[in-house]
This record gives sequence, C-alpha cells and structure tokens, in this order.
Amino acid sequence: MALEEYADYGPLKHGYSASNQFHVLYGVFDHSTKWMDIEGGVGFGLTPASDKVTLKLILSRDLNQTPRKLF
Repeated sequence: MALEEYADYGPLKHGYSASNQFHVLYGVFDHSTKWMDIEGGVGFGLTPASDKVTLKLILSRDLNQTPRKLF
C-alpha cells in the first residue's frame, strides 16, 4: 500500500494560478501474481480544477521475463 500525489502546475513559462492547478492524492495497492502485476487505487482531488474522485487500475506483465514452469 502507498500514497501517490499527481500534480499539473501548467506550462513552464506561465504556470496556472493556484485555483487552476491540478492536484490529486491517491491511496493505492500493488499485488503481483505469477501472471501479472496489478495496481489499483482511489484518488481524491485537492483543488477545484481536479476531479473530486478518480479510480485507477493498471494491469501489467513483463513480456521479457522467461516463462515460469508450473510443475
């Protein structure tokens, strides 16, 4: 389990005003199985420009890994 923070401050030359910046805090979990890695979480917007609640799910698999023997 972990906490993640995502933010968008705007372009480097002219950043967004504080009320237009995007900040989201996620509570996440990671789980690995023999077939894939799973990451899921719930994000909560911290600014008016952010979505109030966001769900995320990432399914991944290492295609370069040698297959494991089942027996």
